[in-house]
Amino acid sequence: QGIVGREYAREAREKEEVSLAIGTQYLPKNLSEDYKNLPKQMSKLGAMFGIIDRYDLLIGALGTGLEPTGSQDPYALRRAGGIVVKLIRAFDISFSLSEVHKNNLFLYDGRFLLKEVGLKYVKFLRERVAFELGVKSGMRSYEILQAVMDSSFEDIADVFRRFDVLTGMDQKILIKAAKVIQRTANMLKGYGKAPGEPKEELLAEVQEKKLFELLKTKAKEVEEPLEKGNYERATRLFADLFSVPLHDFFDHVLVNAEDAALRENRMALVAKINRLYTAKVADLSVLSRIDEE
Repeated sequence: QGIVGREYAREAREKEEVSLAIGTQYLPKNLSEDYKNLPKQMSKLGAMFGIIDRYDLLIGALGTGLEPTGSQDPYALRRAGGIVVKLIRAFDISFSLSEVHKNNLFLYDGRFLLKEVGLKYVKFLRERVAFELGVKSGMRSYEILQAVMDSSFEDIADVFRRFDVLTGMDQKILIKAAKVIQRTANMLKGYGKAPGEPKEELLAEVQEKKLFELLKTKAKEVEEPLEKGNYERATRLFADLFSVPLHDFFDHVLVNAEDAALRENRMALVAKINRLYTAKVADLSVLSRIDEE
């Protein structure tokens, strides 16, 4: 379980940090281990080694169709996936999932399809993240996790960060932001094409002009904390900035106007407000029962 490898590495005069990393590659011993205890038991290098080792196992297994089914998991893939996400959480290790996936797949010399295995792997790891956090369908925390992962699952460490912030912050603020996201998302459903950029010269009503001006002058106030990973501040600012003017816009402006140019421009405005938050934090449109709160 890594111990013999550690001793061989020492005999081969590897650096002690490398030897110790090899010696802890099988940690944690079980999935019930509290992630907070792991930095006391192993180094970050050991955690990274453990992640890469299990990543290779999972890519190989999923690529050849050896997926867990029901209670059957002869290759302990759920355990391997669970340890991957636990180590990422414990050491806050950020990396591009798609880049590591692509590079690892390259080692299999084209035997597997990148997209096909990628979809399986992302679905599998999403399930492991939910298991690690102990959230289940029907819980508000489960909905928040789905919202976070639907926004972006490229950096699992950041998934944990966003989830922790959104579940720990004032839920009234979160619901306020969610109502903005939900109204914009509902309007965009079935639109059929990606809206472009809103054009100032096509703004006709006072309410849409106000929204456009807000985006033009205040979007940076939301984007700056997002760049620094300050998701709570970004959520508060987004909710406070757009809640009243957006609802006012929907109450007084016909978005689905008969004039195609006006309609497309209004859709572009709605989409830009939606993307300002959902592109980097969470697609809060998946939250249920928000009208009751």
